[in-house]
Amino acid sequence: MILFPFLRRELPEESFIAKYFQSQGEPAIYEEPRADSNPAELLASVQNDPAVIANRANEARLKAIADAEAAAAANQNNNNNDDIDNTTTTTTTTDTGGPVTITSIREYINNGRRMRLTIYSDGTSTEEDIGPADDGRSDPPPAPQLTEQVGDPVEKFNIEEYARLNYTWMDEELLQTFISIYNTNGGEADDAIRELRTTEKYKEEFPGIFREDGKTIRLEGATPELQYLTNVEAYRSYFADYNLNPDLFENKIVQLFEQDVAPKEVEERLSTAYSLLFPQFDAVKTFYVQNYPNVATSEDQITDEAIFASFINEDISKDIIENRVKISQIGGAFAERGVDVTLSQSQRLINAGVNSQLAQQLAAKAETNLPRLRRLAAKYRESQAVFGTSEFLEAEVFADSEAAFLKQQLEAEEEATFSATGTTAISDTGVTGLQEL
Repeated sequence: MILFPFLRRELPEESFIAKYFQSQGEPAIYEEPRADSNPAELLASVQNDPAVIANRANEARLKAIADAEAAAAANQNNNNNDDIDNTTTTTTTTDTGGPVTITSIREYINNGRRMRLTIYSDGTSTEEDIGPADDGRSDPPPAPQLTEQVGDPVEKFNIEEYARLNYTWMDEELLQTFISIYNTNGGEADDAIRELRTTEKYKEEFPGIFREDGKTIRLEGATPELQYLTNVEAYRSYFADYNLNPDLFENKIVQLFEQDVAPKEVEERLSTAYSLLFPQFDAVKTFYVQNYPNVATSEDQITDEAIFASFINEDISKDIIENRVKISQIGGAFAERGVDVTLSQSQRLINAGVNSQLAQQLAAKAETNLPRLRRLAAKYRESQAVFGTSEFLEAEVFADSEAAFLKQQLEAEEEATFSATGTTAISDTGVTGLQEL
């Protein structure tokens, strides 16, 4: 017996159905009876199996057909091998001298057709086709239809599904452009990506991603576009952390990419600005914005965004930012008193050891004395420009002999004038003029 697992049946090895399944390459398991097998039970299970019954009936039918064909072949040989297979014979005999009569009628099968041969007493014959062959027996049952085991079907590659899964950085327009390029260039995804990066749409979506040559991508890795979007989100997140509108910094973000500034560096700059600059009074912040660099054209434009923008305009370190804040403290202290100092003058004061507190004291003194000294310069030197902020700082801080001497001359000339007229003058040391008189 042979076991066919897919049928869950055992069939006799020599049966028609077993042989058919074997010819189709169906797997089968041959099992020999064991010592403990019950022959009667095995025989009964086989004899009552529907497949065995059907096979037995089919074999009987095939035997009947074979017997009929053998008989027809024997009959044909008896008739001089004339390829006539007699199945029915009717004979009529008359006197040889009488009219022509039918001597015999023979029917046979030729090429699937039933044929009738009529032979006459004069030796002539006629042959006629009487229809398709039908021996009165039903045709054999058709072979069972087996499901072809061909494995999983090979699906057609879906480039759109692949792209949506692997290129999540593409918007719909970029996606469709990619698919079009892919279908045109022979179905190579890497080639399609490289060509996509040369399109204007790609450059609009990822400004600043290329270096100066316009071909080399700044970001490394298999998917620089994802890294680009990650960096943009990080930039925007840091801006939002400091209550800044990220939309106002879109151009600055492009500059950050062009300067190869990592998101972490931006966060450090913003943190330094917030901790060092924002606690200062407005004059300090104004001085910083106007000088590093001048991003505001008027005081009305000096906003938190403008201040932070000044921190990310350039690739500067935390130390540089700290030094700029100190200089701005000096400049802001004088600006608060209405005294203008330049960036270079503030830097000189920092180098001379002037801190924010001392700068405020100098600024207060300049607010009081500088206007008076300028009036004296206009009076005795015919020009206010002779003694300005620079001369004041040189005389007060740097002990410049020329500036200090000019200051002493102007004050002495004014004192002498008031002494000669008997007018009281007020100097840094108190009331003069009347005292001397």
